[in-house]
Amino acid sequence: MKSYNKENLESFHNEAFYNVDPSNPIDSINVFYQNTRTRQIILDKLTKDLKYQRRVGSFIDQLFLTTSNLSSLNIYKAINVKLLPGDSLNRVNVFFDFKEKSKFFASLSHYVETRTSEATLNCKFGLRNILGFAEKYTLEYEKALDKSKKSAFDFTIDLPFIYKDFSLQTGYIEGKKQLTANIEENFDSYFLKLFLTKARNSSLTLENNLRTNHIQPKDVCQPILDDEVFPSKKISLKGWWNKENTLREKDSKTKGKYIDHTMELALPGSDNYFLKYEYLRRDFFHIHKLKKMLPRRLFKNIHFENNFYFAFVQSLHSKPVRINDRLEAINVRGFQEIGPKIPPHNLNQHPNAGENGFEYLGDLIGSDFMVKNSNKVNFYNYPFLKNGNVTPFFHLTTLILHSKHIRREYQEEGLLERSFKTLRDDLRISFGMGISANVGMGAKIEVLYNMLHWNRKSDIPNNFQIRLTLND
Repeated sequence: MKSYNKENLESFHNEAFYNVDPSNPIDSINVFYQNTRTRQIILDKLTKDLKYQRRVGSFIDQLFLTTSNLSSLNIYKAINVKLLPGDSLNRVNVFFDFKEKSKFFASLSHYVETRTSEATLNCKFGLRNILGFAEKYTLEYEKALDKSKKSAFDFTIDLPFIYKDFSLQTGYIEGKKQLTANIEENFDSYFLKLFLTKARNSSLTLENNLRTNHIQPKDVCQPILDDEVFPSKKISLKGWWNKENTLREKDSKTKGKYIDHTMELALPGSDNYFLKYEYLRRDFFHIHKLKKMLPRRLFKNIHFENNFYFAFVQSLHSKPVRINDRLEAINVRGFQEIGPKIPPHNLNQHPNAGENGFEYLGDLIGSDFMVKNSNKVNFYNYPFLKNGNVTPFFHLTTLILHSKHIRREYQEEGLLERSFKTLRDDLRISFGMGISANVGMGAKIEVLYNMLHWNRKSDIPNNFQIRLTLND
């Protein structure tokens, strides 16, 4: 019988079993492997369900699944399948003929990091199936291409012989990031990460992180001088899972839904103990009721997008959470920075600092609760712009930031003159219009003009912005 590769198994089914009753019995199935370095004990584990099928229909279904699982090991260029009759009636011999990939692989690429929207260069080198356990060893070096100067070394081991969806990653990261307009964090991080699914849509990470803050202004507030100058150590356990991802590109439009969760717990050995949770949801859709209100051609080119983010951080002891772990709103749509501020320590130079109307003289301290929602109306196929993949849009961005526990301590010390007791005190809104252009890997460059701001005087609004954005 002719052999068939994975891509042509459908035609194999049509040619060989089109007129065969799916309920026909099978007494036994023998599986054989050809031209592979992979040890038989590993292959037998991946094909064991195939051997126990006793009907033609279930056998064919399982053959498709088994071939797909073998292909997902990513160590084969091609997998050819051949069926031959056994030594007696109702017995089947299945032959898997493999063409293995090279033991060595390397690549050079770029991508945009999901959470930080940083453009990153990636160099990768690896070995596959050296010991015959279908294992893969990967060494990666990543370098941020922007001012953060972040660099990372990752070493990943995929171990399907332990568990078919299991992989282990360990690495070291060093770099810096902007916490506020005046505070920059330098960090060194060692981590151990476990991926427990084939799609890598969930992970568990143990991280040891040393952070040092560099503060630019000379008249910083006293809590920054007291609590944030010295290096801090964080040992944390972080869980991440992507609950849903149906995003797809069709007709130059993004459609579908994306949801993920992140939970982080600071462990003993850290300078601060806290619990942190983040939730992200993105939706792309049409409002079908507009079909009756708008011309069909106009409605077809209007696309709605909603990006929702919710997060909180809770201290687990008497000390406030370090500014490195609080929630910051830097360069969101319509604002350069948002949040509560504490006046500088040199009140002789700034006698009104912290009073009503002079909140902006202080230092941003971060929040422990944040809700951010951005509604966008995208206009696709706009004349003269569609050829450059440029999309005009309107946006309405709403943020709620609250720092109850941080504020309580600072108010007791007389550093915050006003309490923030109502939703209106914590609410920020911006409205504007702009154009966006895809730059690859889901990232976009936005050019914005923001026409409306609802803000406190401690915030720094932006009318004109250029942003690199992802998941926003």
